[in-house]
Amino acid sequence: NGIAFWFIVINIIGFFIFKRWIKKTAPNRADLTYKELGIGFDNKSEAINYILKTFMLSIITFAYIYFLESIFEHFLLIDFRYKFPYASDFTPFRFIMFLEYFILFLIGYLYFNIFLQVQLCGMPKNNIIKSSIIFSIRNIVIVIAPLLIIVAIQYIPLFLGGNVPFSGPGGALIGFIMNIEHMCVLLIMMIFISTFAYNLTGKIYLGSFLNALIVSWMFTSSSVIAPIPI
Repeated sequence: NGIAFWFIVINIIGFFIFKRWIKKTAPNRADLTYKELGIGFDNKSEAINYILKTFMLSIITFAYIYFLESIFEHFLLIDFRYKFPYASDFTPFRFIMFLEYFILFLIGYLYFNIFLQVQLCGMPKNNIIKSSIIFSIRNIVIVIAPLLIIVAIQYIPLFLGGNVPFSGPGGALIGFIMNIEHMCVLLIMMIFISTFAYNLTGKIYLGSFLNALIVSWMFTSSSVIAPIPI
């Protein structure tokens, strides 16, 4: 819950920064509209139609990924939680948790992709594969570098002197640091997916839906999870 709360809060703050950015930049650029940036639509009917179709496509894609994982788990006895909590089959209880956490992560990933795809990358280029790779690498460096700095601040003193600099109340920060490796792997995968989806469609929605579905699945099917808002 702490990680989900952190992710939502920083991206909501980022959204207000984006609003300020577009307010200051729009007067100098005639092409800087919400539609051109891959966020807005001409009218409500177009928005509903596009978002519903995109959501259905993301559900079908996610179902295919879940099917593959289930095949590996049931017939080849591969448990992807062997190192960190990545993917596992749902139980009825955890599926309900998945639906609850999906809403939270969707809010976070919508703002997350506005920052990465719109503010940092701009409009997709003609070569989808090339621009997706270039933009993905840039996005990964921007997002992952601060997390690796946090890891270094904690682990370098630990390795050199046996001391943990920051433990937080009740040792909460230690658990957070221990999960950063898991978070980095998930973020890298989600950045590749959302960047390719944005370059393919010119919109943030397919990538955001897939990001939220996959991350919610991995958090709720494999982690120690509790009903919101515990």
